Amino acid sequence: MNNTNIERFIGQYGARAERKETYMGQEILLADGGPHYDPENDIAFKDSPKEQEKMRKGYYCSIALLPGKHHTAIMTAYCEKDHDPELTEAAKKEARLNAVLASAKEEIASGIVNSLYV
Repeated sequence: MNNTNIERFIGQYGARAERKETYMGQEILLADGGPHYDPENDIAFKDSPKEQEKMRKGYYCSIALLPGKHHTAIMTAYCEKDHDPELTEAAKKEARLNAVLASAKEEIASGIVNSLYV
């Protein structure tokens, strides 16, 4: 996935690229977007009316992309708009990005990403 396709992909989630990191030699691109208010139109909640109702007050979508030679692994994390009320908005964004980054690192460390995507 080239840079134009990556920007287009994360744009579908209403997200913006935030930063790049490297873990165990694998590049990780992090993006964050929201708040969104249309859970009934989001594929993540398509089959879950309970989740749709929970997210109706707004939600964020954070994304980790792990580009490889042939494929790009993608992880998403959804958070309610009002998550962690004790944090500032900047700290909330950092918490969302760190959550999806931790998932990406776990996948990389397991070896699944390298064997399937690179």
